[in-house]
Amino acid sequence: MIEALQAAFALIREFFLDGFVALLAVAVVGPMLGAALVVRRMPLLALAVPQLAACGQAAAFWCFAMFFAKREGGVVEEPGATIQLAGSVAAVFAGMLLLMFGSARTLGARAAIAFLFAIALRDVLFLETPYDKVFEDLVHRGRLLTVDASGRNTVLAASAIVTLVLVATLRRNQVAAFDPDQARLLGAKPRVHTLATMLLFGLYCAVVVPIVDATVVLVLTLVPPIALRTAVPTLASYVPWCVATSVVAATIAFVLACTEGLDWPPGPTLTIVVTAVSLTIAIVAKTVRRP
Repeated sequence: MIEALQAAFALIREFFLDGFVALLAVAVVGPMLGAALVVRRMPLLALAVPQLAACGQAAAFWCFAMFFAKREGGVVEEPGATIQLAGSVAAVFAGMLLLMFGSARTLGARAAIAFLFAIALRDVLFLETPYDKVFEDLVHRGRLLTVDASGRNTVLAASAIVTLVLVATLRRNQVAAFDPDQARLLGAKPRVHTLATMLLFGLYCAVVVPIVDATVVLVLTLVPPIALRTAVPTLASYVPWCVATSVVAATIAFVLACTEGLDWPPGPTLTIVVTAVSLTIAIVAKTVRRP
């Protein structure tokens, strides 16, 4: 067992270090954004936005194949990172603008519909392009194992910016989410804070999803904050617990995916491990707190 773990870490260090570092960055920032959405009762937004970004990435592949890639007798290589980013950003903000229309009470329902529609449209767009291998890799393996130094640096830069913004506004965001009246007395505007959080999350997904895949962002953003919402003793400890759980679970999942003899796809492995670890910690925390 120890030898297998040592071999897995050696494999990560030699071949997949960029993907592992990018994963850890998302494991830190994702739960922070997810916690901000969960306390505002907007968790389904965290479900829809990463898939909107993935749908925009698929649209970039489709447009590239339709208007640029096709040549007489062949197809050139897949679109570059800039084109994929442009498609992701466009899809995220178009989708979020549509989600903004309507009552706040039905936002969750609209987000759930957007999630299902984005998944279906992504699959159709990819199947209508000649990039079948890319689609197969995204569905079955994700992109964590193919992250390069440029992608890693982009994820780190986006994560650092989002972390600074979240840390600087954490207290006001929490007050605005839990006690809007007190927030107004303090000079804050709850609706502005909510819109700013949504915009920040949309930007982060648009930049990061084309690099690490939607499943990574979705799972790390959504699962720990939901599982630990009622398990932690205080609001002040909520975000740190979510981040710690996410980092530990993401590390375990990546090591398992790189363990010789298992060969589990990173995306499904991450989903299973993060869910299992989050629920286990939540159950243990509730049991310990029970008088």
